[in-house]
Amino acid sequence: EGIDDAITELAVESKLALEPVDISNTGGKYTVQRATVCAAGSGVDGEVTVCIGDWFEFEAVCTGSPQLFTHAFDRAALVAVPPHARAAYAAVHARVMAKGGKVCLSTVTKDSEDGPPFSVTPDQVHELFSEDFEIEATGANPHPVRKDSVERVYILTRK
Repeated sequence: EGIDDAITELAVESKLALEPVDISNTGGKYTVQRATVCAAGSGVDGEVTVCIGDWFEFEAVCTGSPQLFTHAFDRAALVAVPPHARAAYAAVHARVMAKGGKVCLSTVTKDSEDGPPFSVTPDQVHELFSEDFEIEATGANPHPVRKDSVERVYILTRK
């Protein structure tokens, strides 16, 4: 239910007309939706692909295309992953991103260890991703809802 809400919110905020994609040749583990993007005057053209399924089993071919991704938006997904599973989570990003591909990673740092959302510190981001990605911290702001938390955003560039 939360995933469907997040996808609807993404589509509305980004003005995306997401359409289902037939990926029956991939074994049917995933639901895929795709939209064509053309930002007039910006030179930004391409496709947005939204995949729903088990991230830990994800391969780029699950989208119906063998191409690796050039961009990804990790919208607070890492904070939902328990600390013991984070290395496997980061390995999927490395596996599906093309060289030079960028991931916008949003995390939350907080005082408590309970979750989700689980706290993810800057040191943990570096520990998880620095082997495969260049890491640029773009900012830290008080979380808009959780007063004891700081939201941090990173741009990860695949080495």
